[in-house]
Amino acid sequence: MARRIRNLRSVEECLWSAFANFDPQEPQYFWAVRECVERIKQVDRQPWREVTARKEHECTRGCQIKPGDNYFQYPTGSGGWGDHLQVCAGCMAMILYFQRAYNLPPHFYSHWNWELKEPVLIRDDDRV
Repeated sequence: MARRIRNLRSVEECLWSAFANFDPQEPQYFWAVRECVERIKQVDRQPWREVTARKEHECTRGCQIKPGDNYFQYPTGSGGWGDHLQVCAGCMAMILYFQRAYNLPPHFYSHWNWELKEPVLIRDDDRV
């Protein structure tokens, strides 16, 4: 995993934590899932979309998606949104981590700043 830089955590580290250790709905982890979804959409033109659950759903892998949770949909079959895969944030984090989506160029952000409690973009030339 990438090395920690002061109060920053890389997208790779936050993505790992989102599925392996902590609640992926927490802002300090969910931003990494959202960021990596945007990265794969940018590169592969994949039609993932983020949705906030209004009712209880079940993830394609059997996880519970509770009202208020953010999750991801992918159209299947005829391509309509009524016929789609539903993937919870934790499973999406796992998929993205093992696809190494964190190695794709940043869409918006590269790190989470624990002091500011927000994602930031750190370029290689910005590092000390």
